[in-house]
Amino acid sequence: MTQVSDTTGMGMSMHVRDAGMRVLHNLSLQTGQGPLVVDEMIVAQQGLFAVFAKGGDGMLSGVASSAEWHLTGADGQRAVIANPLMENAGKLQALAAGLGLSPEHLRGLVVMTGDVKLAGSLPDTVLLKSALPYVRAQVGHVLTGPEMAQVMDALQKRIRGPSGEIDAMQNATTMVIRNHAPGRCPKCGAGMVSEILREGEHAGREIFRCSRYPACPYASFGISLTE
Repeated sequence: MTQVSDTTGMGMSMHVRDAGMRVLHNLSLQTGQGPLVVDEMIVAQQGLFAVFAKGGDGMLSGVASSAEWHLTGADGQRAVIANPLMENAGKLQALAAGLGLSPEHLRGLVVMTGDVKLAGSLPDTVLLKSALPYVRAQVGHVLTGPEMAQVMDALQKRIRGPSGEIDAMQNATTMVIRNHAPGRCPKCGAGMVSEILREGEHAGREIFRCSRYPACPYASFGISLTE
């Protein structure tokens, strides 16, 4: 039986390590067309990217204009998967308008996290494993550093907490900021990322973690390792 599942996307941001990028996890954002739930929101000089994660195994087929795609397993079983790009197109446009961005500067991406092959009919915004190759390949910088900061602030004001009220980064499980931290983990050699802690006695402090966390548990306060 072909399995299809939604995933939280928590691990995908570990692949987005370019300096200057910001990755926000598991967001429920208020838009003019209702709440928009995204697994990751990538803020980069190339623009703003809403990432919708899907899990499963098999051959994924479909077209951009179809509300349903199909995932066909090795046993020939077909499962229906909703096209999140079409499903959320209106909300993405409303969010872009609310953030003061041109619609083309806020793009939806789908990342398939299982053992999936992609049919040629799918749009190029359907990706395997990671959003990084797509973001890197975008030509031109549309957001400056100050503009990225403004987008971050505007996103924070649109975060919805569990009660449905706007929750501006008070809940660590709602939003975590991960930035690229220069250097390599001294324990395993992987890249480092930084987080702003939102809970506990160290709330508000920056911590540098190994990008393979929790597989590699290395973490340190206030130390940025050089390349």
